[in-house]
Amino acid sequence: MREDWTRTKPVLDLDEETLKGLIEPVFPGCRIVEVATVTGGLTNTNLRVRLAGRQGALLVRFYQRSGDLAHKEMALCEMVKDHVRVPEYFHFAPENPVTGHAFAVIEWIDAAPLQDMVHRLSMDDLAGIGDAIGGALARVHEFTYAHFAYFDGALKIGEPMDLSGKGLVNYLRFCLVQGRGGPRLGPKLTEQVLDFAAREGWRIEAWEQTPCLVHGDFNLSNILVRGGKERGWEAAAIIDWEYAFSGAPGFDFGNVMRPPLDHAESFLTALEQGYRDAGGVMPADWRRIARITDLFSYADDLHHAATSEAVIADAKREIEALIVA
Repeated sequence: MREDWTRTKPVLDLDEETLKGLIEPVFPGCRIVEVATVTGGLTNTNLRVRLAGRQGALLVRFYQRSGDLAHKEMALCEMVKDHVRVPEYFHFAPENPVTGHAFAVIEWIDAAPLQDMVHRLSMDDLAGIGDAIGGALARVHEFTYAHFAYFDGALKIGEPMDLSGKGLVNYLRFCLVQGRGGPRLGPKLTEQVLDFAAREGWRIEAWEQTPCLVHGDFNLSNILVRGGKERGWEAAAIIDWEYAFSGAPGFDFGNVMRPPLDHAESFLTALEQGYRDAGGVMPADWRRIARITDLFSYADDLHHAATSEAVIADAKREIEALIVA
């Protein structure tokens, strides 16, 4: 689904000598032998760097949103590392003398984003991956909080948010009526989705009794997988935690259930089983709840100033599919 989405910020251009100057305090005397831009991200600049004499590559990440989000991602990775596989941070700085952005030197995970391989996987492969991802999500959702809220860079929980059915209607009104989303969605579909949320939004409350850690951007490009055949599949790492918050499980499930996996029955069945086997609790109609919860995210995308035409088209298509189902 993200194949046609475009970056919101240009990739930073750094030559090897400049990059060496940023890495050398972490790895004194290093010599760069390879630099490659990592594709897939829509905002930050990510470079895969190989050093002479060091086994395994490094990820050098420049945060082009804000330093607070960078702090937040690093803190979250430290917090969850004993529960789910995340990259190790070797170095973090709130700014750098070249571009000014926060940047980090991180472990490179030798695995593929699920986005890059999903279209060539068999049903058995998808089942194995679904089971692994379900287990990983259950472990993420083990972290619980007093209320729904965003975190700051130190993971301090903010003011309570309303993620009830009424809260969904109010947020849709904010994004689509007061905000930029309505003109992008069109008046007819805007009215239809508001009516749908008023009628069906209460369903999401069955899966939000205990606020928990949600990744917030649990799409296929942020799930690294490896294995297959005799070894079985594993969720090698979950990356890009900048959007994480205290929310409900439906946010993460709604994201991972977007096309092309929205009708992949072997994946969805195994995803549920993996989540339950790892201790996760799900209502019977979890798929419906997750898709309704995803309206929060689509509304946010439609309201965002830098949203591309491809994102708008995808949001419209998925909203239409939901409200007529």
